[in-house]
Amino acid sequence: MATLMDSRTGWWKMKRTSILSFYGLLLVLVSFQGCAPEVSCESGWCGTVVVSSAPARSLFPPLPVWDVDFGVYDLIFSKLADVGSGYNTVGDDGFVPVLASEWAFEDDLTISFTLNPNARWHDGVPVSAEDVVFTFDLYLDPEVASPASSRLNTIESVSARDSSTVVFRFRYHYPEQFYDAVSHVHILPNHLLGSAPRSELRSHEYTLHPIGSGPYRLVNWTPGETVELAADSTHFLGRPGAPRIIWRAVGGSSAAIDEMISDRSDFLYYVAEPTDLDRISAEDHLRLIEYESNTYNFVTLNLFDPNDPSRPHLLFGDRELRRAIVRSVDRAAIIQSVLNNHGLPCVGPVTPALWIWNEDLEDGLPFDTVAARSAFTTMGWTDSDGDGVMDRNGVPLEFDLLVGPSQIRSRGALVLQAQFDRVGIKMNLLDVDGAAFYSRQESGEFDAAYNSVAQDASTASLASDWTEDGFGDLNLGKYSNPEYTRLAREARLETDPDVALPKWHAALRIINEDAPAIWIYVPKKYAAVHARLEGVTIFPYQPWRGLAELRVAPSRLIERDQFGFN
Repeated sequence: MATLMDSRTGWWKMKRTSILSFYGLLLVLVSFQGCAPEVSCESGWCGTVVVSSAPARSLFPPLPVWDVDFGVYDLIFSKLADVGSGYNTVGDDGFVPVLASEWAFEDDLTISFTLNPNARWHDGVPVSAEDVVFTFDLYLDPEVASPASSRLNTIESVSARDSSTVVFRFRYHYPEQFYDAVSHVHILPNHLLGSAPRSELRSHEYTLHPIGSGPYRLVNWTPGETVELAADSTHFLGRPGAPRIIWRAVGGSSAAIDEMISDRSDFLYYVAEPTDLDRISAEDHLRLIEYESNTYNFVTLNLFDPNDPSRPHLLFGDRELRRAIVRSVDRAAIIQSVLNNHGLPCVGPVTPALWIWNEDLEDGLPFDTVAARSAFTTMGWTDSDGDGVMDRNGVPLEFDLLVGPSQIRSRGALVLQAQFDRVGIKMNLLDVDGAAFYSRQESGEFDAAYNSVAQDASTASLASDWTEDGFGDLNLGKYSNPEYTRLAREARLETDPDVALPKWHAALRIINEDAPAIWIYVPKKYAAVHARLEGVTIFPYQPWRGLAELRVAPSRLIERDQFGFN
């Protein structure tokens, strides 16, 4: 699953999968500052962590709105298993048991899971195989329309062998069967939802007061404001790190940074602005942790006419023109100007958080204005009237770039505009609100758009986001190359990584040479962490996942940390 960042707020927003994409979440763990010089904890288990983020919009796992919703899901609900610290998605190597205590590959198409006999719903009812069967049926129900359903269509059936054994049958064999069986779905209670009409689930009482099997129970949800959770001290996987977690809505990244600086925040999952990195580095009570980035920034080029989608775009329908335009872009200068060098040049839709990443992957269209100008001239693009803009047959080399309300991407667009201006390309910046930014791309009413995508742990997004499978989703420019599609699909189905890797790299070379987008940069990612927190783990794809492990150092308790089980 990939996600598009919401340009209005800077938080990550869910899009419809196979490619959701970008733009949504900034996670911040916040604790109110106390002034008591000494705080004791008689039980030895005290602490409150407040998560400052976009407001949670949904507490019903099949229907997320923001990525922050997943953060809450991971605390209230459980999966069968989860990706391990090595981020492997092929086979089951490294996966961490959650509801399932063990599993077996019975043949190439069948995986059976045995549930942990101690797993319980928060109302005390044991978690059963029927709950798993019910959950997958619900996620796949068109009436529910879960965005995760597109990642589950390779599963032919899910059945209960007995009360504690569930059997998955797949339509065909492929390397990420286990990943797809466990990673996209939070298990739901059949005994509470089984009789509810599917058409009424969005407004069902359960969606406001969910009961899960995760390490935390819901105490209270005030929509748009707070979500309060209390730890399940008898959880079947062990006691969580902090007795209480409170998610509190803040008005975007600026407010989150202010909370950190004023010593009211414990953890900020992503500090994007270079000036904010400097501010946090200057604070003795904070530290920065760099972790692998799963995000890439790029300009989508619409390959079809915005006014008549049956025809190629007047400019971007020409592959050779796209290639010359890309060679006019100095990505290193953009990274320096916008990120103060806290980024890497992007060479296709791939990030360091994917196992196929290679820093030495050849850039087929490096910055070279001499080569670009030569190509423009060969194609007949010259400045015939001396106005500073190249033209051909009376058509100027001019287009509009959609830019959502993101400060970083707005700065990047200005640098890009200046670079194009120097070679005779006129790019008009259209600053639009978040709703227009998405709607115009989805309807095809745009020339180009400055986008940003967050990838999940699977390479499957490369076989969907940039193929015909992504039309109507993240492949908004409607790029299609049969050879890229073939290689990406073959690589995804290859069980031997040594065979798959050269196919992925060959596919990346093709998409780079075709230039369906201007790949710009991969931003480096840093988390800001309060010194009083222990057990900090940042997962690139699930930055909220380590919340249950966070602990407050007993010697550094503040007044709010007195909440506990004394």
